[in-house]
Amino acid sequence: MFESLVKLAMPNKAIPVLQDDTDGGSMIEADISEPLAVGAMIFNEPLFRDFSGDNPPLSFYWLLSTDQIQRLKNLSAKAPDFGSLALKETGYYVMRDGWQPDNRYLLVSAGLEKRKPDHQHGDMLGIIAYTGGTTFLPNYKVRYNREDFSYLKNSWAKNVALVDSQLQGRNWKGNRGGSGFGKWLFLPEPKVLCWQVSDELDYFSGQHNGFENLDVHYQREILFVKNGFWIVIDEFNSNSVHKYQQVWQGPFEIVNNRLLKQLLKNGQQVYLWQLNDEKFEIKQHRFGVHHRYQNNVFQTTPQKQFTFTTLILPGAKINEDKGVIQVGDFTIRTGEDFTVNPNLSFKPKLIVEKQGQPFLLNGVTEFSIDGKTTHLKKPLHFLILNAMEGKLNCRVYGHDLDNLQKMFNHNGGRLQCGSIIELTL
Repeated sequence: MFESLVKLAMPNKAIPVLQDDTDGGSMIEADISEPLAVGAMIFNEPLFRDFSGDNPPLSFYWLLSTDQIQRLKNLSAKAPDFGSLALKETGYYVMRDGWQPDNRYLLVSAGLEKRKPDHQHGDMLGIIAYTGGTTFLPNYKVRYNREDFSYLKNSWAKNVALVDSQLQGRNWKGNRGGSGFGKWLFLPEPKVLCWQVSDELDYFSGQHNGFENLDVHYQREILFVKNGFWIVIDEFNSNSVHKYQQVWQGPFEIVNNRLLKQLLKNGQQVYLWQLNDEKFEIKQHRFGVHHRYQNNVFQTTPQKQFTFTTLILPGAKINEDKGVIQVGDFTIRTGEDFTVNPNLSFKPKLIVEKQGQPFLLNGVTEFSIDGKTTHLKKPLHFLILNAMEGKLNCRVYGHDLDNLQKMFNHNGGRLQCGSIIELTL
């Protein structure tokens, strides 16, 4: 338990709110200093001491001797040295680029308890994100005896994607004991397709069956450019017409119908920018006791297929007219092809440069080699490791790799998500 708390922790040493969290003062973060003080005493563990307070919980004092309490205070702390990781048994996937207050952190919820998911929420493939001292894409704590409990336990209070306003949690069953507790009899079953971690970029992709009753196949991808930004891609496919929605939590302001912004505690703005040309309808709704929370919903016009490509941009400078974004060392360009040389080119959704050098091709839909153009069934993403005249080395992410199989040399074997490929002309 203590190790899990540390692995889930954000850069501010708290953990995000997960499932039926009911304790503590903050409604969007959970203080773990007291339980880790207990862990530090039991195991004499310097890592736990780094997250703990100087004193154990008051309820533990009668169990402890003076020597044990003093041992906690004398124990040296050791800062965490791990980065992004997965707790696969519970389905939590954590992306992070450091432990300073301004570092970036994102958690993906992608697990379903098979035997007794009573305390789980309608947040499958939902995310929680932190940077700049702020949990800016939060989840919220619940209270069983409050009238907003079932609302907070479902998808309008999460950072998820929806179809036709159908929520993930369905068929509510209340507790006959009168406590106010209740559970969803239906929650989507997730499937993690790919999880790749590197020093430069983390990648997650998964799907769930929550919209199969609507004849909609759904998949979410998340790319984390470390020390920069995130790309969230929600893909919907159906034979029938639907309205597709992205739901985001937090006190965002509407800049225009593709752009939201929120002020962080460090004084920077974080932006949510839709790359699509769709004229989204944006809905904002206040909810919860005293209307303290806000969701922000991008909704499409009715259509059969749609893909949201959303940039989460902390501290960005955006020039919408030119389609150029600056985030730290990274420059993001849209609407341009990427040409290695006259014989090799790619058509991506966006190009990312790092300090002026090509870094990432996102959403590649076709590429041309020696004048022959290949169209991809699903967009791929290329992390560029080396680009020289006549040669390209990169790591490829995605799921339509058959068209690349015969063209790229990648140390043998079948191409998989995260494979390193090399093309020499």
